[in-house]
Amino acid sequence: MSYSNMEAYDMLLILGECRGSFSAAEILWRQRYSDRTPHSHNVFSHLAKRIQRIKRRQIHRPIRDERAAEILESAELNPRDSLRRRERNSGVSCTSIWRIFRQNKFHPYRMSLYQALNNNDFYQRLAFCNWIRQQPPDFHHKILFCDECTFKSVGSVNTWNCRHWSQVNPHWLREIDHQHVGKINVWCGIIGNRIIGPIFFQETLNADRYSALIETDLPVLLETLPL
Repeated sequence: MSYSNMEAYDMLLILGECRGSFSAAEILWRQRYSDRTPHSHNVFSHLAKRIQRIKRRQIHRPIRDERAAEILESAELNPRDSLRRRERNSGVSCTSIWRIFRQNKFHPYRMSLYQALNNNDFYQRLAFCNWIRQQPPDFHHKILFCDECTFKSVGSVNTWNCRHWSQVNPHWLREIDHQHVGKINVWCGIIGNRIIGPIFFQETLNADRYSALIETDLPVLLETLPL
């Protein structure tokens, strides 16, 4: 049965909602689009096979671009350049660059952010781990896990825009320190299956304000929790 490209798009959405079940897709199509041509489960099956054939051709299509070696060399020299920047510098399309990387087993590894630590922090963490191992098995249900975050209008790092193209994971890290940055701060906690907060701070969350939070605001938030 013939169908338009737009109709094929709607059919794929229906098939995705039904998690690849052709019979369920047939039923859902008739229910949702009663005014359109009904499609049997065989039509959905043929459409899925057609998409799979197209994907196989794209994956296994050989790279005929003679500049593939230049693209791979650019990944070695500048592994953190985006595909768009490589496209501007080389004149090769993003799609071709992506295929070259994929066929040569290059992967875009994301940068990880971690809190800056001093020497004493490592010993304190080790002591806490040894102490927590001696507690009852359900002790973690009685712990108030909390964290604070600084939301900034400018200058924040969006790790989705940071990639390191390589065949081996470089474990790319960048040291950050959210506790000494201004703008607005948000504190939130969780204990068991209950969320505590959030609490907003216009000022920087320093030691005095954090102490006031624990002594004044936190007891009020915990009043409704059972002992």
